[in-house]
Amino acid sequence: MNLSSNRIYGNDRIQTNTKVIEKFYTKSFFQKVFITRSNAPIDAITVSAFAQKSDSPIVLASSSVSSTREMSYIQEYKPSIPDRRRYKC
Repeated sequence: MNLSSNRIYGNDRIQTNTKVIEKFYTKSFFQKVFITRSNAPIDAITVSAFAQKSDSPIVLASSSVSSTREMSYIQEYKPSIPDRRRYKC
């Protein structure tokens, strides 16, 4: 049995999340993207069933969602993200 592995990682959980999405979600547009706080893993766990059912990525974001790295990544999916002012990250 010849099994191979490919480790996906980043400098922190947000960067790792970005790399996982880039690896497994090859579409450039999604109907839904779920944004959860990176400092509250239960949020991502809770929404994971919905994300799987709709084949949608879960984007981890810091509480301020203000870093250039996060915003540039989220901007890529902007058409499918609801108005952030209505939802707390």
